[in-house]
Parts: sequence; C-alpha cells; structure tokens
Amino acid sequence: MKATLKIKNLLLGTVLLCSLNQLGFAERAQLAEVDTELGAEKVKVELWGDKLTNGYADQLLLVFKDEQDRLLSTYRPSLSGGYNCYLDTVNLKTGEPQVLLVAGKGDWRAPTDFRILDLTEQKQVRELLSAEESQGLVEKAVWKGDALQVVLKDGKSNEVQINRKIMEKLSEPKRKPVYQGLTSLTAYDLDEDGQDELITLQSISSEGQLLADVGGVWKLEDNGKWRTGAYTIMLASAGTENTINDGKDEDGYTVLPRKMLLGGGEATYPLIICPGKWELQEKINKLVQTKTKDILQDFYEGKADTAFNVVLATDKMLSLQLISGKDSFIHRHVHLDMQEGKEIQLGDIFDVENPDFIALLNLLNGNKRVHFTKKVPEEWYIQEDKIFLLQILDGREEVSGFALGNLHKFLLPQPWFHKNTD
Repeated sequence: MKATLKIKNLLLGTVLLCSLNQLGFAERAQLAEVDTELGAEKVKVELWGDKLTNGYADQLLLVFKDEQDRLLSTYRPSLSGGYNCYLDTVNLKTGEPQVLLVAGKGDWRAPTDFRILDLTEQKQVRELLSAEESQGLVEKAVWKGDALQVVLKDGKSNEVQINRKIMEKLSEPKRKPVYQGLTSLTAYDLDEDGQDELITLQSISSEGQLLADVGGVWKLEDNGKWRTGAYTIMLASAGTENTINDGKDEDGYTVLPRKMLLGGGEATYPLIICPGKWELQEKINKLVQTKTKDILQDFYEGKADTAFNVVLATDKMLSLQLISGKDSFIHRHVHLDMQEGKEIQLGDIFDVENPDFIALLNLLNGNKRVHFTKKVPEEWYIQEDKIFLLQILDGREEVSGFALGNLHKFLLPQPWFHKNTD
C-alpha cells in the first residue's frame, strides 16, 4: 500500500504552535533537517528543541513537511533531549522510509542515544530502535577476580583479562565496571541484500578508564524484531596517551568519533556536527565520506583497520588525518573550510606553481630520500607551526617537514593563515 503522511486534523497545527510557544519562541531552535520520501512524495523532516546555553537541547520534536513546506504531522520521540543532535536516513526495510535520530548524553566522549523511526504509518510513527535497544548488547559486566565477566543479551558469558597496567590505575573499592548504552552506530549493507544492518559499539569503563569495547551487528527481521550477532570484545590498550580517534569540541562544530568492530578488525571515522547549520554540515560530511569510502570498504572486507586524527582545528579550518592499514599504515588527509563547506587544497595556501617554491623545498628538505620535481605531493597537513608533505616512494610513505616561517614568502592571501607567518 502506498505510504503517505496526511494532516490528521486542524489540531496538529495548534499542538505545534503550543509546543513552540510553551517555553518561549526565542528559546526554540531547529536542530537538524533531513529529506526522505514517502511513496512518490518528498518529505522534509525537521528536528526542533529547546536549546539551552550549555548546548543541551530539550523537548525534542520532529516536524514533517511536504515540498511546499506545509505541515503534515509532528512526533515527539521517546528521546527527550541531548547534545549534538542530528538526523540521517537509513534503509532497514526496502521501500519504507526510516530516519535515524541521534543525541549525545554529553560531549564527544559520552555515550549516545539512538532512535530509528519508521515513517510509513499514517496514524503514528513507530520506533524500530527504541530506548531499550539503545542500551546496547551488554546485560552485565562484573569483576571475577582480576578478569572482567561480560554477559551479553544473548545470555552468553565471556571472561576477559584486563591489561595489568590498566588494572593498576584502578582503586580497589571504586573499580565497578560502567556501561551506559551505545556509544556508536553505523548503518551499512554488510550482506549486500539491499538493506542496511546496524554496526554498534558499547564501551565498558571504570573510573573513567576504558576497559573494553563490545561490538555487534543488528539485523531487522520481517517480524520487526532485531537479530544480533557477530559479537566482538576488544580490550583497551595500555599504550602511551595519544590523540588518535579523539573527537573535538570547537567553536561552531564538533568532531564525533564513530567506531566499529568486525571480525577482529576495528575502524573509527569522524562525523562532523555543525549545530544550526545543517546545509554546511551536509557538505562537510559528504567531503569526509568521499575521502573515507575506500578505506572503510577495505575495513568491511577485512583488509585494513582505519583510524583518524584531528591535526588542526580552528573556527575556520579543520584538518583530518585518515589512517588505514594492518602491519603498515598510510595517511590521507582532508582539509575543510568550516565557513564555506569546501575542501582546501595546498594551492589555496601556497604558490605551489612557483618554481622558486619547489626549489626552496628541496633546499630546506631534511629527508634525503625525497626530492621534489615539478609538483608538490597531494598529501599534506599543517600542525602547530610546521607543514608536512607526504608521498609514497618504493612502497614506503615518506614525510618531509618545513617550518611555516621559512615559507612565508610564498603564502597566498587567504582566510586561514596570515601572510606574514613567522
């Protein structure tokens, strides 16, 4: 039967206006927007909420409109509020529109609430992924001696030995394991049947120290029930502190890590949230998705692990390093104009066509395995007061670093750096 949304009655408009005015119109803000289709009709889904000064959005409300921006219906989800709220479309059931609603419980480190909404019902929206599922796959996590016993929703118990150095960081009376629901969710068609599965991650910690991540795959069956499997428990490493896979809260946007575990492999990719600027957010994330598509495909096929690093973050520019490999790793980079939503090229910053620029690079280059000819490498990044150029030679990644101050003569007028960088 053709799915369609209709105006239920004239009270819908009144309910919407009341909800918008209850806390004061000035406090109400549109948080996100996404387009979908109901049969042959295009529908715009808006997310509204009461935006507080600390970034928290309360009293979430979904508003459905047609192509002429006319109100079709509204829905108040069981997820009442959160941080860095956003919407996306997923394809769990062919021909039936579903929308993913996401809201964080804190900053980028905190767990996240997820809902998946089925829009095909004319009388009411159904939550395919509800508050119960958003609690994750872990039923119980307790200490059994120095081992961590993890019981999953399927009833199976797993005992894992936590790294000794991590154990030494925990105080005996307060080391109760904590698991607060899903921290990550990715929709992807793993079995290539035309319908997405959900790849989820849930973290177990104690006293703020990560102990383990629990991954799983969710499949929505024809009866509307979830079948879960492909469970993976990955122990936290006690390695040195670094910023790999760290998110970032910056003026005007947030970088959220999204992590997956499959078959012993792991992948973490960035998702960018630009509150109140969903068109900019869409542009930025499409650029990132283009850059991560190949390396994530390698992960899905078990060929490589992936990670990312925020190497530069200002209100105007975000540079992300994308890392891929198993025993050895390659680094790709995407540089984003956070005002215009476009990719920044090295030629936008330096006069790369000037032969004197290339001559200066060769003069200053400390990596004797590298010689620059007529072109500079495509891969580059700027960190602190240096620029790094990367290229592959004989199957090996070579890096050359240069102080920005030594190259100031060739800096172009642009909004990201001053002409006289010293």
